[in-house]
Amino acid sequence: QAELVTIVPHLVGNLEGVPYDVRGKANRLDLERTINSAQKALRTERGKAARVALKRQLTTLGNVKAALTKKDGVARTLVSLDASDEAKASIVIGDLSTATYVSVLVPGMYMAVGEQIEAWSAVAQDLYDQQTTFLGRLGGAGTTKHTPRVAVVAWIGYQTPVLTNIGGLDLARQGADSLERTLLGIQSL
Repeated sequence: QAELVTIVPHLVGNLEGVPYDVRGKANRLDLERTINSAQKALRTERGKAARVALKRQLTTLGNVKAALTKKDGVARTLVSLDASDEAKASIVIGDLSTATYVSVLVPGMYMAVGEQIEAWSAVAQDLYDQQTTFLGRLGGAGTTKHTPRVAVVAWIGYQTPVLTNIGGLDLARQGADSLERTLLGIQSL
């Protein structure tokens, strides 16, 4: 398993059914390698369009990396990463493998990893905090050990619609397929 993470992190990190801690390690490795590769390519690239694309990719990946910063000691795991032009990513707040309750935040129009992954992760963190507080109150004072665990997925797993393509259903179908795979993966825990 460790060898596969090192050799093909992109494959392991995005494969439903693989334990989420392993996927997280693989995706962090893939993120670092992709950032390093893009930085190296940017140093030697002379074409203007290619340089713009590399800079955009580095901004997107930098935003993903920033969104992984732990808040209040709560674990954040990158459980999916696609660094292509239409980047996709999912960041989990909490621990999916031990969670009793899992919420998946699904974006609507005009959401993109490069521009909104940090804010989307902050929304997931807020929901995590609210759910944890609520469940803690249900359990009573001093019972945090027995409070059900929560995980919230900040999911941007499809190309969201914009005004120019909102009339078609293709993106919705692709998003539904991707979301279904994600939900099936979570349920298989």
